[in-house]
Amino acid sequence: MNIKNKMSEEEQNCNICGDDVNINHKIILRCKHSYHYTCLVDALKSKLTIYGKMKIGDRCCPYCRCRVPLLPYHEHCGNHIPGVHRALPVIIPTISPNQVSINVCNGVCKNGQPCKFKAKYNGYCGHHKLS
Repeated sequence: MNIKNKMSEEEQNCNICGDDVNINHKIILRCKHSYHYTCLVDALKSKLTIYGKMKIGDRCCPYCRCRVPLLPYHEHCGNHIPGVHRALPVIIPTISPNQVSINVCNGVCKNGQPCKFKAKYNGYCGHHKLS
């Protein structure tokens, strides 16, 4: 067996549970390591503190420790987990003509929660304004 066959064999298995990644939903990180989505969520969930927070450096690839961005949320894996998943889409209520609309920032904070500051720069606050 040559090195190419070993590499392709490793890429087909989840680095956490060892099962074939084609069976369930698969996610490939920036570092090119592939996992079952649920295995990666469970690994990241185990790093949450008792307060439900995660240190910035703790959200990393379980194999090589490369930093991992917030994951997209999939309904099949259970509840939305702040610090692991990206913020859920915000449903904007309809505003009647006699109500005043308050512009809230469209940005997402590092903890995965939607920003609550007032939007001053094209829908974003000073922290999230586009450069």
